[in-house]
Amino acid sequence: MPAINRGNSGGALLNLNGELIGINTAILAPGGGSVGIGFAIPSNMAQTLAQQLIQFW
Repeated sequence: MPAINRGNSGGALLNLNGELIGINTAILAPGGGSVGIGFAIPSNMAQTLAQQLIQFW
């Protein structure tokens, strides 16, 4: 898996079948770099938010 580094969050989080399961948002890396804990928004939550933005924008 590619590393999540500062400045490149927002990419797709895929499972082993290549299916979108989330959107990478942040990394907690106490020492800096790409070693740490990555965080992602679940894809179903991102889809719901996108639909609401389209509806109410």
